[in-house]
Amino acid sequence: MEGKRKRASSSPDPPEASTSTSTPQPNPKKQKTQGCQTGRKLSRRAQAVVRMREKIIEMAQAGELPQPPLPTDRALKEVAFNCAPEEETQPPPDAIYMDNPPRRQSNAKANNKALEFFGDKDWNLEIALICFISFAFTVRQVIRLAALLSCNDVMGELVLQGDWFSDPDLCMSDADLWKLSLFRKLPDDERVRTTVPKVLGNLEEANTNAVRREFGIKPIRDYLKALVTILAPPARITQDETPADQEPPYRLKLAVSSDFNCCCQNMMTELADTSLRGIMAETREVFKDVLDSVKDSEGKVDLMVFNKREDLQMPHALRMDLGTHIINYLITAIAFEMEPPNIHLVEEGQVFASLVSTLVQVLTYQEVLAFFSTSIGLGNWVKGQDRLSSGPGVPSQVFTAAVGYYHEVNNEVDPHYEPLKTFFRPMVKCGIEILRKHGHTFTTLPSDHGDNDVDE
Repeated sequence: MEGKRKRASSSPDPPEASTSTSTPQPNPKKQKTQGCQTGRKLSRRAQAVVRMREKIIEMAQAGELPQPPLPTDRALKEVAFNCAPEEETQPPPDAIYMDNPPRRQSNAKANNKALEFFGDKDWNLEIALICFISFAFTVRQVIRLAALLSCNDVMGELVLQGDWFSDPDLCMSDADLWKLSLFRKLPDDERVRTTVPKVLGNLEEANTNAVRREFGIKPIRDYLKALVTILAPPARITQDETPADQEPPYRLKLAVSSDFNCCCQNMMTELADTSLRGIMAETREVFKDVLDSVKDSEGKVDLMVFNKREDLQMPHALRMDLGTHIINYLITAIAFEMEPPNIHLVEEGQVFASLVSTLVQVLTYQEVLAFFSTSIGLGNWVKGQDRLSSGPGVPSQVFTAAVGYYHEVNNEVDPHYEPLKTFFRPMVKCGIEILRKHGHTFTTLPSDHGDNDVDE
């Protein structure tokens, strides 16, 4: 996957876009550039991002930057490369754009908003899995590197330095194109410290999901492994290399919303008391097998321990980061299973993606995850008094870590998380009904008040 861009199957390289008339360019420094940190000390995270971007530029100049696979399905690629507008500030009437600019009009029936949303989940999960499984990183390096590789500035730099702008299917709004034109005119030392236009990171994510839909995850996984190998060294943050053994890598941040919480818990309690009893029992057995296999140094079941702030301790805390990405992915994947065929190729897909984003938020509220945890009895794998916690913090972290452990134990035999999908399908349908009650309209999805199964 190195050198010139490789397509997921053999096809001729696209012709270069027609060139525009070259005229004097306005000074980009006269326009305020969001995110520019020149002249002040950068945070450790910002320094890592700059180092990664500099490495991307270095690899591109040497002709060694891995290039992503592309979809070959014509309709799919046109949508993936039809960038959803991000910039609201309109360019002046006399705006002069960069040479060889992308087109403004696409033949696609929709922009790439839906593909970008699903691609974000694909990218985040695959990066987390690669960092967690394929490389011998410390706890904090896994979490930091996964976050850095998933940030817009790094993804946008990959697009900026890649062979994207000559593609005839690439389309952008005037506002995004103007912002990109100014950004590209910045001096190198300033540009690498300036926020990359978000439209570029979105393009990388949309392409990721388009390729996955056509060819599966393997081409994307191979591409991301090559990127991790190259970008891990410059991303490394010294103070994160040797964390204390019992210090949690981060505090799990889960949203709380009183409006949805009561409705969520009431509806899910009704489900648990009726049609979900069998699924709850089956899921408990799945997690029992997983968590009973986690042993301490004495060969005993390693129960989860919390500190006084109710932070899950190591080694269990490491699995929360992975579990979080898997939960988000599962909710999104199940919603995708329920959508009409090819909705991502039409305008309704943009609305659908926005609703699924809200659905993910609702089903990952702290209280909802705590409900999942207590409903399947995960408190039995919490040590001592910690299991008696009255709040949602402890059980929500236990559930998230348990999902991470499921992947660790069953990845080879069940890479698609089938038992977890069985558990989450009725929860997703319940979440959709909750959103409908609160005024959100899922016009593309069937209303369901009976059977909780979702057809494959």
